[in-house]
Amino acid sequence: MNDVLYVPSMKNNLLSLGQLLEKGYTMNMQQKMIEIYDSQQRLVIRAPLSKNRTFKVNLDTTEIQCLAAANVEDESWLWHYIYGHLNFKSLNQLSSKKMVEGLPQMELPAKICEGCVIGKQPRKAFTDFAPKRAKQDWKWCILMCVVP
Repeated sequence: MNDVLYVPSMKNNLLSLGQLLEKGYTMNMQQKMIEIYDSQQRLVIRAPLSKNRTFKVNLDTTEIQCLAAANVEDESWLWHYIYGHLNFKSLNQLSSKKMVEGLPQMELPAKICEGCVIGKQPRKAFTDFAPKRAKQDWKWCILMCVVP
């Protein structure tokens, strides 16, 4: 799932079925069970209905990352994922110097790794100034809070 907010300090994370529907996911609910499929109709989530009428899903992000690497057809991309998105020039260097046993010589692929592109995107700069605050409203608030 792309473009989701993850808050580690929250005890429960929520998924909006409406937002999933907008992103091309489909849902099937029957026999006290929900199944969510991606745009290629691959099963993404299957969860039972709990006592409080919600669907509890346990997700382990590291497990999901490993599943992404396992579905790769081209062996060079598999090595790219295994070594944490290491560039292909460095992967070839590991192979040519026989630093990794079983690592084949690879050609530079035609497509671009989406994870690498996202990781290299610069974030927006923080502003150097804070917006001005109205001093008059602040004094009015204190007067209203003190006077009964």
